[in-house]
Amino acid sequence: MGFDFSTLGGNQAITVNLVNELSLFFDIHLIIACKFNKNLYKVNDSIKLGIFNFSENSRLRDVFLVSFFKILKYLISNKIEIVISSGSMGIPFVFLLKIFAKLKLIRCKIIFWEHESISKRGFKSMLFRKLAVISCDKIITVSDKILLDYVKIFKIKSNKIIRIYNPIDKPKIIEYDPNTKSLMSAGRLEKEKGFLMAIEIANIIFKKHKDWKWNIYGNGTQKNSLVEKIKEYKLEKNLILKCNFKNIKEEYKKHSIFVLTSQREGFPLVLLEAKANLLPIVSFNCPHGPSEIVKNEINGFLIDNYDINNMANKIDFLIENLNIRNNFSKKCILDFEKFEKDKIVKKWIELFNNI
Repeated sequence: MGFDFSTLGGNQAITVNLVNELSLFFDIHLIIACKFNKNLYKVNDSIKLGIFNFSENSRLRDVFLVSFFKILKYLISNKIEIVISSGSMGIPFVFLLKIFAKLKLIRCKIIFWEHESISKRGFKSMLFRKLAVISCDKIITVSDKILLDYVKIFKIKSNKIIRIYNPIDKPKIIEYDPNTKSLMSAGRLEKEKGFLMAIEIANIIFKKHKDWKWNIYGNGTQKNSLVEKIKEYKLEKNLILKCNFKNIKEEYKKHSIFVLTSQREGFPLVLLEAKANLLPIVSFNCPHGPSEIVKNEINGFLIDNYDINNMANKIDFLIENLNIRNNFSKKCILDFEKFEKDKIVKKWIELFNNI
């Protein structure tokens, strides 16, 4: 159970990708929330899908709480043995579920799947994570550094927490095209993705490289402010927001460099997809995912968070050095096997069989 599946996002895609694979081995039920019954993701026919609708102004966390007894009845009637909260929105629900489990009104194991960095989170967010630690039988983090933060902050025992990377398909045999003269970024157009900083970086880059373009794929609440900022800097011809696209996976191969400007990440799917498409990466070394995906100065550059000038300099360096781009591209798949779907699915199967 988890995210708003009426919007496109990395965590939604990862969840669907995983449950589709696990449905080959287990009886899977997927409980999701959607605006106006609009589910954008395709799941296998064998998966039982429970959809809870909510309006534009509703909070997703409230949807699960209001629907608690309906979901509880569903879990009991279907004899669900393992419940996974995919993301923090379901934490209040699983906290209540744990109470019912202690009263022996339901028998199930509870797993919290943490997709985000907990670095510099506010009190409310950390309180929810504390509830997850108390309520859940197992915590899954998507990076080693998130796991270490949980151990340090919540003093969680090592046998209660495990890191399992997000899965991705084994890279297909593709050729990298270093001559497209285009940069790519992708993500929700929200503050934490740092796209306002991307405009500042673009303003530096395109003073020198007017024949290059930077395409940003995504949608979100910052769209209008980003459009206005792009106009302010007169970057309309070079920095382009791509809000309407069918399949993001088909867009990577049209670019020469991938750029991530996020202020905070868990384990960004877009970086895995960029690596799978052999794109050299320039990324802020934000907490926490990029440093476990990008090998600095081997297949990309990791930049100190918020260092706009250094980010611009490294992008400029790659633009001007074709050989470096080619060398970085060749080394994108050096450690890719640890993220491959088959290996990750085996870890989840082992977890389910031993919890």
